[in-house]
Amino acid sequence: MLCEVPRFAVDAMLGKMAKWLRFMGFDTLYVYVRYPHEVRRLVSEGRVFVTRNRRWQGMKGVIVISANDLDDQIVELAEVLDFALPDDDEWFSRCGRCNAVLEQVDRRSVTGMVPEYVWETTEEFFRCPTCGKVYWPGSHVERMQGKLESLKRALAEKGGRDYGGSF
Repeated sequence: MLCEVPRFAVDAMLGKMAKWLRFMGFDTLYVYVRYPHEVRRLVSEGRVFVTRNRRWQGMKGVIVISANDLDDQIVELAEVLDFALPDDDEWFSRCGRCNAVLEQVDRRSVTGMVPEYVWETTEEFFRCPTCGKVYWPGSHVERMQGKLESLKRALAEKGGRDYGGSF
């Protein structure tokens, strides 16, 4: 059903989850699906369709999430697919807005695109080649890393494993 590293298509009902899967480094589309053929197309592209809508339950390649809390949703997904979160060198490698792989850029190329204080105090910048959003390692990244570490611990406690094997 799945490729070695899962690729996701996350229903519009789970927008936060889609964003956090991207932050973790997973290739994750954020989609609004109305018809079964749309789900089948996503699955045929090698994606796991993740939703809370029980309408799609039982379809091949579909995971229906029952948890309400974001952390619990991610743990539930990882348990169903039997994977652990990627290592931290994969974190923050994708654009949270559009899913493209970020590119490291020279700080001069983001002049005027970030707050002046950030430009003056930060050496490392990343830009989305698709939507142009600029990212940098600020204090928010430390908080996000803390959340991801917490999720990794929760998965380890539940017996999740590295995603290098088959599902």
